[in-house]
Amino acid sequence: MRGSHKKALMRQRSASGLAFTGAIAAGWIMLQSTLVASPALAQRREPNALTYGELLERIDAGQVERVEIDPNQRIARVQLEGQQADTPPQEVPLLDQNPELIERLRANRVDFEVQSAADGRVAIGILANLLWILPLMALMLLFLRRSSNASNQAMNFGKSRARFQMESKTGITFVDVAGIEEAKEELQEVVTFLKQPERF
Repeated sequence: MRGSHKKALMRQRSASGLAFTGAIAAGWIMLQSTLVASPALAQRREPNALTYGELLERIDAGQVERVEIDPNQRIARVQLEGQQADTPPQEVPLLDQNPELIERLRANRVDFEVQSAADGRVAIGILANLLWILPLMALMLLFLRRSSNASNQAMNFGKSRARFQMESKTGITFVDVAGIEEAKEELQEVVTFLKQPERF
């Protein structure tokens, strides 16, 4: 009875641990998706914003004073004719390739500049990914270190750690040893063999 209770308790603990790990993983994925803006949110249009087609029409009509193109964010910041200086420029989402836009800007002699602004979303995405990669790497290094220590211990299994320590002079000679004469003679032979092996 007691053993089955322990098994049931262990199953319950492992299931709750698995559920906890799953909840952590799901939370992390949701956090990642909120930190990095999705393309659907980026396409949200403000009421007075221009579309790409409207921008081309206004360039042909001569209503555009200045355009700043940011290829990293794929945005054109447009300053219209007669727009007040303190009014922020309108942002127009661009296509991947915009040769027609540049041709029309040159043909209508509109002042334009291609800029590359630092993209903060990319930096946040990289940092968010590094936040879980670095602890994972540290955990892997910890496991590798422990496994290398375990393999070294496995190779030393059965080896004695005892060390032989010989005192240089004890002051005891064969005359001091009491006992059977044969044992003394055999011991003298062993000592002689160790000191002078060439005699044998």
